[in-house]
Amino acid sequence: RVAMAGHSDGAETALAAAVTPAPVGQPRFRALVAMSAQQVSVAGATATPPILVTQGDADTINPPSYGYQVWQAANSPKFLLVLHGGGHLPPLQPGSVWLPGVEAVTLAFLDAYVAGDGTVAGLGQAVAGSTLFQLQTG
Repeated sequence: RVAMAGHSDGAETALAAAVTPAPVGQPRFRALVAMSAQQVSVAGATATPPILVTQGDADTINPPSYGYQVWQAANSPKFLLVLHGGGHLPPLQPGSVWLPGVEAVTLAFLDAYVAGDGTVAGLGQAVAGSTLFQLQTG
């Protein structure tokens, strides 16, 4: 029950690791969380595991189009959490207005795909009614 997660360059590393074929006898990653990532190209890449992409729509380091491209290129099941007004780092800093929603959606995603004791409905419930977020599925 292993997932990969990362932010920015770490998200690109997690994405590359998650789509690289697992060595013989080793389990594939069960889930991937890519925060403010850009698309990577890996020779011999395989399908992505279930993926959660988080992306601030005011990110000036990795523009929103990067995160949207990662989400569009991913295989289903896939989720895109857009952080309205969120930049590159502020949404993940302590005290951020976005952090509780990012944490709740991430935990619901990992519960559903790694722990196996949650449902995907929990992702939407985590940010229901909030104007700070938009959650897309595919």
